[in-house]
Amino acid sequence: MRMAGTAWVPTLPEGGSRPVCAFAASMGIPADTLEWVRGAVDAQPAAARAHAAGVAVLAGTDAGQGPHGRIIEQVELLAAGGIPPRDAIGAASWTARRYLGLPGIQAGAPADFVRYDRDPAGDLGVLRHPAEIVLGGQVLQRSASPARSG
Repeated sequence: MRMAGTAWVPTLPEGGSRPVCAFAASMGIPADTLEWVRGAVDAQPAAARAHAAGVAVLAGTDAGQGPHGRIIEQVELLAAGGIPPRDAIGAASWTARRYLGLPGIQAGAPADFVRYDRDPAGDLGVLRHPAEIVLGGQVLQRSASPARSG
């Protein structure tokens, strides 16, 4: 399959195909379609193979199909599926911005960023505890930094 210039946003479900198929079954989806859904969802770890082959794999949430604000889970699921943590973080941030033609951190770009006290690539749980969130140059959230020794 050729995907040059294309991005793939797999929108991985927590718990794999089980909750997706349970939801589909509750809507009366036929058994053969449920098997197709199960196979498609369970093939999502293919995102790591696509990433390794150079396909732009981005993080998305299908907001509206579930609660908003779930992008961190997508980053975690991409990493759990074999995408390196730094690249999984990029799939929800700088890589996505670049793919969409939006500026990154550079002179004249919108001042939109999240700052952490530790590198989240070493522990994706850090993503749940930003030290600062800035949008349009305005601080939206700032938490107290932990005391540092030395």
